[in-house]
Amino acid sequence: MNNYYFIVGGSAAWAEIVRILQEKKIPFAWMKSDTEGAVSVPYEKIDEVIAAGFVPVVIGAECGRSDVKVLKKYRHHVNASPLEIVSVWEHAPLATRWQELVLAHDEDCFNEFDYSTEIMRELCRRGFSRDEIDKVRALDREIRGITGAEEAAADECLQKHFTQSKGLLVVANLPHSRYRAVLDRVFWLQPMQNVLVLTTAGEFLYAGFADIAMDLQRNFRIQYLHYCWAEGHYADMAEQARIIRYLVKASKIKKTDGII
Repeated sequence: MNNYYFIVGGSAAWAEIVRILQEKKIPFAWMKSDTEGAVSVPYEKIDEVIAAGFVPVVIGAECGRSDVKVLKKYRHHVNASPLEIVSVWEHAPLATRWQELVLAHDEDCFNEFDYSTEIMRELCRRGFSRDEIDKVRALDREIRGITGAEEAAADECLQKHFTQSKGLLVVANLPHSRYRAVLDRVFWLQPMQNVLVLTTAGEFLYAGFADIAMDLQRNFRIQYLHYCWAEGHYADMAEQARIIRYLVKASKIKKTDGII
């Protein structure tokens, strides 16, 4: 029996899986997340696939049915990458430099929490060039829903509203909150992440040191806190200035010039 793939979520590796399936003319459905970020495969769709004589395979999500094969998100030293498994099942060897890059990017996703650039650091260690890394990260951002206009806005902010002080990178006047478009770019300016991004809507993101993120929560209006990053709001330009001064002072004792 042939496989029918339900691909949940999005990443550069998922895009390469789709390319393989399209090339091999293997049926699949790419499931997008809802407004809450959740996604699931409807059981009625699975029943239809089984009735049509296919074996349902779910990639990137849990499924409680015993008649469904599940390929979970890659976890280092725990399970193989779904991309590797699909390439074996469908007799499509991963032989190109691009596939090697995408697979390495997928393998290192276990290192990534939201807003981290550790994946980029690891790809550098593995010998991939800046152009290669930028290409795979751009694809990953596109698949995750960051638009061309949002990418262009990030470029413009880096050109017009970027400052650096005491190891703290500050990007202001971002007209959206798709922070990844900025963080991937400033990685090349300072690989040791210590970044503040401020939006025109009164939002901000700090990504860098865990102790600084925790201190921000105690002193400013933080909405989300997760290990090395904090998202919050500022009321006016005066509060924005206080946040910047606070982070510049906290950054003085940090080592941010480490090599990749």
